[in-house]
Amino acid sequence: GSAGISITAIPITLQAQSKSWVYDGTDHTWQYYDIASGSFVGKQGIATAIFDAASHITNVGPSVANTITGVTLKGNTNAGNYNISFLPGTLSVTKAPAPSLTVTDTTALYDGRTHSVAIGTSGLPSGTELYYNRTGGTDLTAYTLGEYAGVDVADSGLVYVAAVNPNYETAFGSALLTITPRSITLTSDTASKVYDAEPLTAPKVTLSGDGFASGEGF
Repeated sequence: GSAGISITAIPITLQAQSKSWVYDGTDHTWQYYDIASGSFVGKQGIATAIFDAASHITNVGPSVANTITGVTLKGNTNAGNYNISFLPGTLSVTKAPAPSLTVTDTTALYDGRTHSVAIGTSGLPSGTELYYNRTGGTDLTAYTLGEYAGVDVADSGLVYVAAVNPNYETAFGSALLTITPRSITLTSDTASKVYDAEPLTAPKVTLSGDGFASGEGF
């Protein structure tokens, strides 16, 4: 008689590891794995795992799959004896702490032009956008993109600023904008004469002080 001998391949599942970093501006890879199930015989096994070229991440945003595409086996390992499959991990980047935001008070004499609080941008990373509102808080939907532009004395008050960058926590600050009114004094001439039954007038008026803003007056 005769009998067949069947040797089945050992199933091995490799799980790519997951990894997360705080944003630091560098491109990250994580080419490590665990054997999720199965085992190699003796000292047989994997020399290296090959990862997808797309398995890298730099910025905060959707996570990226950490994908194994293949393996290089040790020299004593016959690939036909193993059925190797792969499970992906995930790579992610979380926001770095909020950058330094300096907002300082501004006082300006009304001149018909726009004024805002002074914002120091030297400590803000590239890609940061500035938002403002007049009520404060941390709800960014209540903020408007750009810098506040006050013109009139009535526009004086606290200005709240948010520095928004997708890779950083949002930085908040506030400062006081004061637009002061112009001081204007109108001085009419003094006149006198001997009575002649005619009205006495002194039509000349002298303007002193800050004067009117450019293009304004009477």
